[in-house]
Amino acid sequence: MYDLGRSLRERYGFLLPEHGMYTRDSTLVLSSASERCVLTAQSLLAAFYEPPKDAIDIPIRWQPVTVNVLKPEDDILLGQRRSCPRLNQIRDELMVNPPPEFEQWLREGIAMKDYVSASIGLALPTMRHLFEICDALEVYHEHGFELPAWAGKIFPDQVSEFIRGYQLTFSGTEELKRIRGGAILKDLVAKLRASQNGTLSQSLLFYSGHD
Repeated sequence: MYDLGRSLRERYGFLLPEHGMYTRDSTLVLSSASERCVLTAQSLLAAFYEPPKDAIDIPIRWQPVTVNVLKPEDDILLGQRRSCPRLNQIRDELMVNPPPEFEQWLREGIAMKDYVSASIGLALPTMRHLFEICDALEVYHEHGFELPAWAGKIFPDQVSEFIRGYQLTFSGTEELKRIRGGAILKDLVAKLRASQNGTLSQSLLFYSGHD
């Protein structure tokens, strides 16, 4: 992320104030309450806002930049932790009465959940719990860690297919796409229009969220 911050600085540094320092009037940073999202934002901003050599007399070339963390209960943009009854209803219906394109995924997911539960000696209550384990297996593999022996039966193909299908339960229908993507799209469009008509003071907007 630090390297990405440097790259973005090279491309968009012209949007910084002339003095090269952070001001809240020139920059808005929003982050999900997830710790890794906050750390990601801080790492990127440390490079993007590296102060000019002659700007300040401090031991390190770093300046604090405000990261506005959205409260989970109010977050409809990045982490989207705010409860949405309609979203919950649609996802529950997908699990109980799946459309044809989800039937095989759900059937195989249930079988995998039973297998993983038996392998780890702990019952997995929901598909969400299975997703977290599958996601952890992929991360461990990407970083060169040895996977447990039982994972060899499902990794990588079944794990990848399950993750892909699980992510579609958040955006696999037109209504889900509107609910999940509509809020941040509306926010971005509003800010772009405000910038166009001169009512947005910030020239730099950063969002640290989730895929």
